[in-house]
Order: sequence, then structure tokens, then C-alpha cells
Amino acid sequence: MNTHFFFLYCLICIQFTDLCILLGCDYCDSIKGIGQKRALDLIKQHRNIEAILKHIDTKVKLIDLF
Repeated sequence: MNTHFFFLYCLICIQFTDLCILLGCDYCDSIKGIGQKRALDLIKQHRNIEAILKHIDTKVKLIDLF
């Protein structure tokens, strides 16, 4: 990624982190049915992963690990 990506999509650092989590990372799998375009659209619409998970139809359950 380069600076054009951040400028073009106006993501702040925490939103970029949420986007990466939605797309899958070393610590978690991606959410079924959410690809690159939809993940970016969801971040732009809801601004964070917590709000996204409240509004999407999924059986994913958040588990408090602490």
C-alpha cells in the first residue's frame, strides 16, 4: 500500500487496521462473504469493525478473551 491508497480512500490508521482484520490476518480468518470491495465499503459506511459486526447478517460471535 502507498500513500495514494490512504488519500484516495480517506482511511485513518485504525480504520485500515479494521479493514485488514475484515480481510483476514494471521490472528483470524476473514468473514465469509466479505471481500475486498465490500470490506472497504463497510469501513467507509460504518467507520469501525464493531459497528460493522452489529449491522451485518452473520453467525460470527465476538468472544471476550480477557
